[in-house]
Amino acid sequence: VFIYGDTVSVEAAFTIPAQAPGVPMTLFMEDASGNSSQISGPVNADADGKYRFSVDTAEKKLPVGPSNLVVRCADPNADFSYEEARAGVSLQQRIVTAVLSGDAGKVYDGTAALPKDSDLTLGFGQGGVLAQDEHILGIQSENIQFVSPDAGTTEVIAGKISLTGNDGEYYVLASDTVTAQVTGISAAEPSVSFADMNLSEGKSLSDLASASVSDAQGNVVPGTFSWFTDSMFTNPVDMSE
Repeated sequence: VFIYGDTVSVEAAFTIPAQAPGVPMTLFMEDASGNSSQISGPVNADADGKYRFSVDTAEKKLPVGPSNLVVRCADPNADFSYEEARAGVSLQQRIVTAVLSGDAGKVYDGTAALPKDSDLTLGFGQGGVLAQDEHILGIQSENIQFVSPDAGTTEVIAGKISLTGNDGEYYVLASDTVTAQVTGISAAEPSVSFADMNLSEGKSLSDLASASVSDAQGNVVPGTFSWFTDSMFTNPVDMSE
């Protein structure tokens, strides 16, 4: 079993008739359907009589999954052309990991969405993608957001990650989800709101509308209260104008 990016070394030995010295051999790949294609050679035997081939799987001459490597005579018309040596191999996909880099931070707004000024990006972990494939293999996520809309959340998540681009069949993601720690969601300042307040002369405290207080999460604190006392109205001020 080999992983995409490995080099496969092939060695074959034949008992070649004395009358046919120096017969060159060629290496073929035969897929599961029986289709074959030349992937290396022809080469001559080394001093020890063995034929040696080297196949860089990064050249994508081997398919993902099982296949056969077959060494045959390079000359189909030679007396030795009927001889062949074969071995089964299996090529596995190269595992890559997704990573989130950059930062994201915002003030609580009730949603898990990233802020527009976030520089958070999705990419590959180091050492996963072969250098030759970096310009053709991409990665994407259907959604990147905070794991919760609550203040204090410092974790983001990218889900439903998938590979894009050519030759993606030679790679597989370790996971289609990845998380990262960021600045996160900070609490909003508590706010106070007043409604229908009229401080004109002659008004009593019972005529004042209630005040409400919202907490850092934007929730109105239950109950009402008055910020005023009767002493504040000893000399009423007409504010109706």
